[in-house]
Amino acid sequence: EDKIYTGFVEREFLACADSRFLSWEDKYVTSNYVRIGRTLDIEKAIRAYHGPVLLVHGTADETVPVSDSINADKLYENSTLVLIPEDTHCYDYHLDLVAEAIEKWLKEQYAAHQY
Repeated sequence: EDKIYTGFVEREFLACADSRFLSWEDKYVTSNYVRIGRTLDIEKAIRAYHGPVLLVHGTADETVPVSDSINADKLYENSTLVLIPEDTHCYDYHLDLVAEAIEKWLKEQYAAHQY
């Protein structure tokens, strides 16, 4: 079974050595992001969280592999995974389905926690 985010930092950012390697407008992310990202134990953090989680992922996402969300869904104690068919990382085609998934999940959470 693939580990979540195995190689994510290297896959996305290894070639970036500049201290301001990711920037937009007047904002930027430094190479510290890469160094810190390498120290995080994502799976441990997921297992330690016991609250509800909604994962929404486009199946045509070329930025983050859909397998990352599928694997995370297996690790979370109380998660719901919604795959948006043929959509991208930014939900360029089916934002309506994303909104529907979020609305449905929030209503379920609200109903489940009525006192």
